[in-house]
Amino acid sequence: MELRKEGQAYRNGLGEVVEIEPHCLYPMLKSSHLANPSLPEPERWMLVTQRFIGDDTTSIRHAAPRTWDYLQHHGMRLDRRLSSIYKRRPQFSIFGVGEYSFAPWKVATSAFYKRLDFRVVGPMAGKPVVFDDTCYFMACRSQEEAECLAQLLNSRPAREFYNSLVFWDAKRPVTIEILRQLNLAAVARQLGMGEVLVRRLATEQPRLFATF
Repeated sequence: MELRKEGQAYRNGLGEVVEIEPHCLYPMLKSSHLANPSLPEPERWMLVTQRFIGDDTTSIRHAAPRTWDYLQHHGMRLDRRLSSIYKRRPQFSIFGVGEYSFAPWKVATSAFYKRLDFRVVGPMAGKPVVFDDTCYFMACRSQEEAECLAQLLNSRPAREFYNSLVFWDAKRPVTIEILRQLNLAAVARQLGMGEVLVRRLATEQPRLFATF
């Protein structure tokens, strides 16, 4: 499901050159990419089989026949995935997918690095970026919203709050539960960012943090 782009072709982890429809592929970033001072051009692409958890994947047969053939070829291997997430789900399901996955702008951070750094990530190669499970992100409707949220999350009050909760020696120090505890509206008020923004954040925070 994770492919590396080589020129105009794609290669999977088995070393096979893959020919599938490009509309099924999305540029993918990992934690190591978020730690890079300048986000690299995407080399890895993810095969996305659903837009929402539980979607019927058999529609791929007609919408993307080459992708369907590829999935069928590796069906037994994919069926051996052991996570309970895949039980009683359509074949070739993925997890952690929803409307937020396809938002054009996102604010993302690594779950593993020993320093919280929230990055603004916009479209790459004309498509929304997706992340592997070493990252957390919030979906945003615009670049302006993403930059505003990143400013809040990278601010001194936010960093001090998170540092009081994170156990940096843990294998996965940053968790979704910790990220959701920050009161964005309170941080915006402390930074003097305007009452209109404060009220909006107070109203929308549940939606925003639902995507972490």
